[in-house]
Amino acid sequence: MNVRPGINFYSPLKTEGILGAGEFASRTNFRLGLEAEIILPFNKNKWAILLEPTYSLYSNENLSISSDNNLYTISIKPYSFINIPVGIRYYLFLNDQSKLFVNASVNVLNIRMGQAKSVDLSYNNQTFDRADLASTLASKSFSFGLGYVYKNKFSIEARYNSQYNIIANSSPTREVNLSYTSLILGYNIF
Repeated sequence: MNVRPGINFYSPLKTEGILGAGEFASRTNFRLGLEAEIILPFNKNKWAILLEPTYSLYSNENLSISSDNNLYTISIKPYSFINIPVGIRYYLFLNDQSKLFVNASVNVLNIRMGQAKSVDLSYNNQTFDRADLASTLASKSFSFGLGYVYKNKFSIEARYNSQYNIIANSSPTREVNLSYTSLILGYNIF
């Protein structure tokens, strides 16, 4: 069992089909995870199964888009979510105290939390269109990580989380795509 705080580096949040296409600026915010790891008893304990529920936060400012000489605003309140990835890990032992690892996960469930319920489109501070955010998403993205463990107690990992659409009942015409890279520190509590 590992406690795994870290930082998420969000790529620009891309919108499509909401008054054309737009892009919120990239952002950085925190994450906190609790990882359960089961070491498999074969191949010299090099394989493991992972489960890591993680709380993350994405917050941004408004996005302004000009269309037909009018200035429109696309906005989203702070979007927090719990992501539940399940995956596999492979260890490469360097010596008795150090090892590298690679892992791959399927993000089996993503649960929206907090204030954000929609992406709003407004003109002159009047909201006239809204794209609802999904309350849950199942198996919409993947993650891949590379890390280092010292004395089976401390770890550091860089992880890429693939892009996925956070809009409810997504259609090919409306998308808000989120992707991020994480830097994760870990401490083995037992």
